[in-house]
Amino acid sequence: MKKNFILFTAVFFLFQCDSSESDIEVLGKSIGYKTANTLEMVDEIPITERSKTNPINSSIEKKFIKNGRLRFETDDLIETKGFLKELIKESNGYISSENQSQSGGRNYNALTVRIPTKNFDSFMNKLSGKVEKFETKNITVEDVTARFYDLKTRLKTKKELEKKYMQILQKAKTVKEILEVEREINKLREEIESTEGRFKYLSNQVSFSTLTIQFYKQVGSEPNFGSKIIDSLEDGIKYISSFFLGILSIWPFILIFGMIALFLSRLKKNRK
Repeated sequence: MKKNFILFTAVFFLFQCDSSESDIEVLGKSIGYKTANTLEMVDEIPITERSKTNPINSSIEKKFIKNGRLRFETDDLIETKGFLKELIKESNGYISSENQSQSGGRNYNALTVRIPTKNFDSFMNKLSGKVEKFETKNITVEDVTARFYDLKTRLKTKKELEKKYMQILQKAKTVKEILEVEREINKLREEIESTEGRFKYLSNQVSFSTLTIQFYKQVGSEPNFGSKIIDSLEDGIKYISSFFLGILSIWPFILIFGMIALFLSRLKKNRK
């Protein structure tokens, strides 16, 4: 009888110890809220490890970042620029930057364009049909599927973990417990905001392709030796013509000086 009483007491004590601890399992993180006024947390399981046990489904939508750089010559900068703006508008894109320059006898126009990725191929086909020849055509495609869904999963995990923290905060009874939970909530909120920023940036890069379009017009070239000789002869003729025209423009003065010279010459002859 005494042995049974001791056994019963031990079982009851263990049961009470287990019931004094309420553990919450949150997506790979165990949060233990104990009567000893302590908050225990186990680090989150890394996404890379979780992806090994739950790999990305091969049937999900792939995520790509497309970027491109184009350069070509045109006969009319204004007409080409107008065509590009209409094509960009038709593709629901926009111009993020624009600049003009002149170098080596060429007038350059450069546009940095953001085109919805779903309209990128259609935009390129229409532009290629208009441009006779591309001097530069460089298109890159980067697969960011794993990174995209990795960030998306991290963000979802952190937000659900925040909800669990809020539940724990409602159950906290002492000031120490409240401060500990609030400190963890603030830390988690900073992580959520940082992850949201990276996810939004990546989503924007996936949704809109970036295309740099540079087009130019040849406005002059370096003349060869023969052209320089011809230009020099033409300049000489111009100078001679200018000289005779200049003389003709002062004919009254020439006539007066001539008459004075003739009078002085006759006067000198009569004296002799």
